[in-house]
Amino acid sequence: MSSHARQHLTRPRWIWSGLLLAIIGTITAGFGVDNGSWTWSLIGTGLLVLGSAVAIAGGVIYDVHTSAPRGELTAILRGGIRPGVAPGGTGSTPGSRRRAREAERRLDALEKATIQTPRPYPIGPAALAMLLIALFLLVSQWELYPTEFPGQSNANRALACAIVFALCGFRILLGQPGQAHRISAALAGLSGVALLLNGLLAAHDRTAAAGAEAICGAVAVGAALLVAAHQPATNGGDHPGSAESPRQQDMGR
Repeated sequence: MSSHARQHLTRPRWIWSGLLLAIIGTITAGFGVDNGSWTWSLIGTGLLVLGSAVAIAGGVIYDVHTSAPRGELTAILRGGIRPGVAPGGTGSTPGSRRRAREAERRLDALEKATIQTPRPYPIGPAALAMLLIALFLLVSQWELYPTEFPGQSNANRALACAIVFALCGFRILLGQPGQAHRISAALAGLSGVALLLNGLLAAHDRTAAAGAEAICGAVAVGAALLVAAHQPATNGGDHPGSAESPRQQDMGR
């Protein structure tokens, strides 16, 4: 702890006593306002002001000490003082430096995974294929499907699958690089199977619509399998034995 921080001392007993008085004052003032009593309102306001003054005099502004409830209760019963930290100041202990290094290492790993990790080759084209399938199915609503039954039933099924393909494709393209997209792959794969079965088994007014659905469904299933088979890229910054960055070294000093 720096010498500047030691100049700001705190008294746990004063701080918690002031907090208790302030809470009692707040409750009393609320009771007085609710019942239209000036007496209780003034008494509650006075207790609130007194409790705040006691807590400030005890150094509540500088009290950044954290401990288990039992340790805090012991500090209250024993009284005494303990060092605080001024606003804008910092405190340093072996534990805080260790936690800072761990947090910094994790932050560096996330930054690398977000910015520096290249997207594996099959993932981008697979997601792009899903988007193109969704676009084709959307445009085909005006060309391949008649306006009567069963054309519109097939059109609605194809459009539902197109929405899923579009959402999964955007999620994969815009998601964190190197991340596994198991849920997106599963949803796209199930929609592809549904579209394939609809093209093969459902009644269609036009053979072209059935063929387009079967082809799009098969391609979507293949794209989903590519995404599902992808293994997330590992990052050396997350390894416990990896070299520390200059920022980590500075914080460890």
